[in-house]
Amino acid sequence: MNLYKSLSPRKQYLLHYLGWMLAGNVIFAIGVNVIITPMNLYNGGFTGMAQLLRLFFVNVLHVPTVLPGLDVVGILYFLLNLPLLIVSYKVVDKEFCITSVVSITLCSVALGIMPIPEEPIFNDYLTACLIGGVVAGTGAGMVLRAGSSQGGQDIIGVIVSVLNPNHSVGKISIMINIGVYIICLFLFNIE
Repeated sequence: MNLYKSLSPRKQYLLHYLGWMLAGNVIFAIGVNVIITPMNLYNGGFTGMAQLLRLFFVNVLHVPTVLPGLDVVGILYFLLNLPLLIVSYKVVDKEFCITSVVSITLCSVALGIMPIPEEPIFNDYLTACLIGGVVAGTGAGMVLRAGSSQGGQDIIGVIVSVLNPNHSVGKISIMINIGVYIICLFLFNIE
């Protein structure tokens, strides 16, 4: 604790900020990988897109996407966010882009290394949805509390709201989530 107190206020702030981002992204990955994914459920946003891409690679292209100790969803999530980071650097600002890179990297690593149990913790879809949503949402909220985002639709929303103030980040997120869930509706049973 003395080491922390000996740091400058700016370094204490950065350490505090990084702690919230790290903890939030790990908790988010627990909600997705430990509770949601074992039930063959899909998350919204870019995490859901990465999950759908993994499904495509496995079922259509027959590419093995689970490397020893690593789930490819983390890598796909990072790759999906790369173009957005480039655009955000040009449209929004440098600080937003840097904090997003740190948070997206933490989230990608957490999603990639967090083990997915063979057997689901819950046997009921609704319970898994509710508890997984609360856990993942708590993690995402912690990242937001740190003043950052996990990328994806948040970056698209910020870019669109900068270019057109009549559009909000929330509207963009809802439209992307609806798109992911419509795809899931056609791929899986309605339950």
